[in-house]
Amino acid sequence: PFWLGHFQQGPLPGRSGCSLVSMAPLQENIHEAVVVTARGITGEILLGPQTFAFETAVQTLQEKLLEVRQPPQGVRLIVGRAELHAGDALASPVECTAVFSSLELTREGRERCLALLSRPRLQYKCFESFAEDARADEQVVLQAVRRDPMSIRHAHPACRNDHKIVLAAIEGDPTCLKHASAACRTSRELVLMAVEKNPLSLQYASDAQRDDHEIVLAAVEK
Repeated sequence: PFWLGHFQQGPLPGRSGCSLVSMAPLQENIHEAVVVTARGITGEILLGPQTFAFETAVQTLQEKLLEVRQPPQGVRLIVGRAELHAGDALASPVECTAVFSSLELTREGRERCLALLSRPRLQYKCFESFAEDARADEQVVLQAVRRDPMSIRHAHPACRNDHKIVLAAIEGDPTCLKHASAACRTSRELVLMAVEKNPLSLQYASDAQRDDHEIVLAAVEK
């Protein structure tokens, strides 16, 4: 058998709090969905088994693992001595392991990012081009979404799970609810605010909120 996807060879980083990933070999028939289980370094299940679209499984798995970790962290998904990357297509089933790393922006780095975001004419793709530690910094992300609400698309998953940041984005553009975490799209306060500003935002809410009488009424009356 051989492996489906692009891998980079290299030693497993010696970091604490890491987990390891093993992946099933490519089957003859690739389906549209892949079942993934993420385990910790001691074998405990971190996530899953859960079904993902196979083309976006790596990225979605990384986001789900990261959005609840505070302070924000980075994660690498490892298979043996190889690393999975966003965009890799996987064959079901997949059993994986994650290597977590801290993300801490220096004071100087934060000041540089805030200065760039404060310019009268915001450079095209300015926030998108920032390093991961900057896109995980609350102050930087808040400044970015206040200048351009859709910057939330490029924020770290933990920031897209941050009530204050999502609220700031929705205040500028209610359709930003689409890029919030599943937990935020379940928040009655956030969904109601988005729908009152733009009824079309209702499509991005969780099933529970789409069934909420007051929220639906707010969308219809708008």
